[in-house]
Amino acid sequence: MLLLAGRIGVSSLAVGALVGAFLGFLVLNYVGVRQLGVQLRLTLNWKHSGLYEWVRLSLPLMLGVSLVTADTWIINHFAAHATGEIALLNFAKTLFTAPMAVLGQAAGAASMPFFAALIGQGKHQEFAAQVNSSVTRLIAISFLGSAAMIGLARPIVDVLLRGGALHEADAVMIAKYLSIFSVSLFLWSSQSIYARAFYAAGNTFTPMVAGTVILLLSLPLYWELYHLQGATGLVIASDTGILAQTLAMAVLLNTGGLVRLSGLGWMEMGRALVAALVAGGVLVAFVYGVPQLAGFVGALIQLIVGTVLWVSCCYGVLQVTGSRLPEEIKGRIFGRKKLA
Repeated sequence: MLLLAGRIGVSSLAVGALVGAFLGFLVLNYVGVRQLGVQLRLTLNWKHSGLYEWVRLSLPLMLGVSLVTADTWIINHFAAHATGEIALLNFAKTLFTAPMAVLGQAAGAASMPFFAALIGQGKHQEFAAQVNSSVTRLIAISFLGSAAMIGLARPIVDVLLRGGALHEADAVMIAKYLSIFSVSLFLWSSQSIYARAFYAAGNTFTPMVAGTVILLLSLPLYWELYHLQGATGLVIASDTGILAQTLAMAVLLNTGGLVRLSGLGWMEMGRALVAALVAGGVLVAFVYGVPQLAGFVGALIQLIVGTVLWVSCCYGVLQVTGSRLPEEIKGRIFGRKKLA
């Protein structure tokens, strides 16, 4: 992408994405399985049981459409009626998607084989415990991440996006949208785990139906909130829609006896929420109450100092409240065994 930017301009982004997908999804995985000793060969056997099972599980996902996929489409459809709103909303959603992808999508992809192995071995209690443990941890971390994104929304936007034709008023609106999107970080993260729990159990039909129904029921909400509050209403509708989808997935797993809601670490999530509220309040007071240097350098200093404050506040409150999260995070970073 960098090599082509000077020759073909913005088109280099598309070329870079294509090359990255080819190298990341095909070449990297091919090298990985070869190192494990797996021999690959091209074949097409329509009667193979594995192909049949893949089609059975994949078809519902292909036919159904949920808010996870359609949220951006819906937002863009309504925002197209106002000049410039699509760009501002997409900037905010892109900034929000980065931590959401790291927390939710990456964790969901990594947990899927483990969940499937537990189901395949008939260890349903262990499966439920691991799902609840993953959701608890993700929600707790997401609370802390939301505090940082909300409190530091303005310097984040200024450091990453300011320049060119992006004016002060645009940056203010992007920061506002980013803050509202960030409230739902724990929902986007946890629904990814809940969806993988269904997939691991060999059930892709139920989440497909639930997601499609919620999408259809959410459309009037997007319409109503857009006409009441404009682009801000679309962001609120997005948060509300993913709340409904996450709750639906959790309740369906609970009523189906797969994963009980009572198994969640409610106390641990509560401690993280308290830490997030304290850290978020400190960050807002720092960003908007303390005089700052202007320009890119000032925003960068804000972001660095704010990050230090966020880490300090979160760690301090979690330690005081007796949370196990700091030790679990340090254990994963430095390779120590996770606490029971």
